[in-house]
Amino acid sequence: GGDKCVIILPGRCESLMYSYYFAAPYEKMGMNVLVIDARAHGNSDGKYSTLGVKESEDVRVWIDLLEREYGINEVWFHGICVGSASAILIMSSENCPESVKGLVTEGCFVSFRETFKRHMMDIKKPCFPVLDLVMLNVKKFGKADVYKAAPILHMGKIKKSVLMIYGTKDIFSIPKLSQKLFDKCGSEDKEIKWFDKGGHSHLRINNVEEYDKVITDFVSAR
Repeated sequence: GGDKCVIILPGRCESLMYSYYFAAPYEKMGMNVLVIDARAHGNSDGKYSTLGVKESEDVRVWIDLLEREYGINEVWFHGICVGSASAILIMSSENCPESVKGLVTEGCFVSFRETFKRHMMDIKKPCFPVLDLVMLNVKKFGKADVYKAAPILHMGKIKKSVLMIYGTKDIFSIPKLSQKLFDKCGSEDKEIKWFDKGGHSHLRINNVEEYDKVITDFVSAR
């Protein structure tokens, strides 16, 4: 019934059902909530994930629907991991929709290559030559260049509000690089919040009240 909406953008291999878990603070603020399956996930069409590249184009269509059919004039993104990459590509573009107000991101990586490398290291698999072959195959079959789409290359162009949430024990989006990504953000209205409990993309379940309060305080003040 209101004119504000948050679009929750799930991580890789996650569906809209998981996204509902992050909706609580936004609902309490009286915002509409849109959860979606990214392409090649859940009930959505598509054969390949493009790690935020073509997904950002899909999200633009969702924004157009919200504006045209539901009278929404203020849109926020809540991005989990790779879902954040989609939002960053939209917000850093010259034709970012006027209705987009800001982004809350959890566990965003500096580049997909970097986080995929750390996943391989975690399961003790050799990175060479598979790591770069995966990136090349995303380009060949998904028609998306994940090197050029790396969030670290686009953060400097963002001018809207950004709240970045990270875990100090995250082994995929490690603190050193996460801080670097935050520092790179071009917005004058940005904040970063660290949690000591919880791993990558699993912060809320370990810090529910504080996690929701951080989001509520940031979003409601803007």
